[in-house]
Amino acid sequence: MLDGSLKGAFIGGGIRWQSKPMNGRLITGRRANGNAIYGDPIYGPEDFKMDGFAGYRMALGSEHKTSLLFQLNVRNLTNEDSVMPLRFNNNFSGLSRTQFSNQGASGYRRHWSF
Repeated sequence: MLDGSLKGAFIGGGIRWQSKPMNGRLITGRRANGNAIYGDPIYGPEDFKMDGFAGYRMALGSEHKTSLLFQLNVRNLTNEDSVMPLRFNNNFSGLSRTQFSNQGASGYRRHWSF
């Protein structure tokens, strides 16, 4: 337990991991009725991100019934700028669904919130 000026301070964090997503299967041929013959699956890369937060909570008033909280949250502490291919289109000429770790228009890779 913290005493003095650090009483009420806290820190924490978390990790997010995603295994390799299956993006589709190669079509190796066609049966006589026109149905596709599927081959090996195609996998995308795995993804790992770390987040963190720090804050301070203080009581207001003499009876401490109300508190004031300041907290800073940071997503993507490792500052990775990766693209996760999630699905190929039907003829495998490109991606039909993609997730970008940097989804803001500002160009910043980390996400800060107060």
